[in-house]
Amino acid sequence: MSTIIKFYVFTSSMITIIIPVHNGETTLPLLLASLLRQNNKELAEEIIFILDGANPASTALVENFLQNDNYKSRIIVHQAPAGLASCYNEGIAAASTAFFLFMHQDIVLNSNDVFSSLLAPFDGNPDVVVTYPRYLLPVATWEAFSFWQKCFFSRQAGRVIPSYSGKCDCYRKELLLSKVGGFDEETYRTAGEDGDIARRIAATGLKTVNVPLELTHLHSRNPDFSFKDLFYKECQYGEAHGANLRKHGAGAITGFLMTYFRPLLVLGLFLPVVRMPSAVLVAFYSVAYTWRVYLYGIRTMNWRTFLLPAANVFLLFAGAACTALGFMTKRQRL
Repeated sequence: MSTIIKFYVFTSSMITIIIPVHNGETTLPLLLASLLRQNNKELAEEIIFILDGANPASTALVENFLQNDNYKSRIIVHQAPAGLASCYNEGIAAASTAFFLFMHQDIVLNSNDVFSSLLAPFDGNPDVVVTYPRYLLPVATWEAFSFWQKCFFSRQAGRVIPSYSGKCDCYRKELLLSKVGGFDEETYRTAGEDGDIARRIAATGLKTVNVPLELTHLHSRNPDFSFKDLFYKECQYGEAHGANLRKHGAGAITGFLMTYFRPLLVLGLFLPVVRMPSAVLVAFYSVAYTWRVYLYGIRTMNWRTFLLPAANVFLLFAGAACTALGFMTKRQRL
């Protein structure tokens, strides 16, 4: 892969960068700074910022970035949030290049050769539809989160995760639209669109390529992230999983169990045959699911640590209820 990247001959203005922005003032400066460090800036035709109900602080950061002459940039403004799927489709429609590159507002481009690295696998491979890197939430970044934000992201801290989930994915525009179609904004508003597009791409047999790049995923770094925010995120993701299940079915058994083990635990409590083992698993889950937070909380003497078993069980039921809601309504709207 490194040889391909080294000798691939690029032409100018091959990609359009599409960045949805919604209240990203805690992370956006780091993304923008890493964009300015990139080599081969001439590969980018333009950056399209989609201000999706963005607050004044985020808007000011983007407007200030437009003053530099490193990139041609423009803004599309949504007064009210339309959601990621809608932003993606609008950005794709506005892109005039053969490739487009989604970027989330909470990533940092650790490499200065992101553009050339993501474009390289497309050369000579007409059936490659998307290239994508790997992401890492550093443990040090996680430790700076508020307590309840630590709970939500504890299973990602320190893990390198390869995925094409909109964070920094490069698509071949014509191939995506002709063989797969755009993002399903009728079904998905704020979550689930990534899982949906992955299932639809897999069904076509088109190729996806994970390139040897590792990016930092900061998430929101919101110091005021509360239990209410955690509750909302669990419900949001649960609803998205339900909508995906209704649209695509269970799929492979391994993936199904990994995605839906929590609602299955709740369901088991209502089935007499498996009620007792399900209760034991729920008790184990209440502690094990956020084990990293327990260790950190005990070390730092955080009194909220003692609330975690009850909080985890409550959120388990809430997420399962929202999975059922998404399944019944065929929609993700939270």
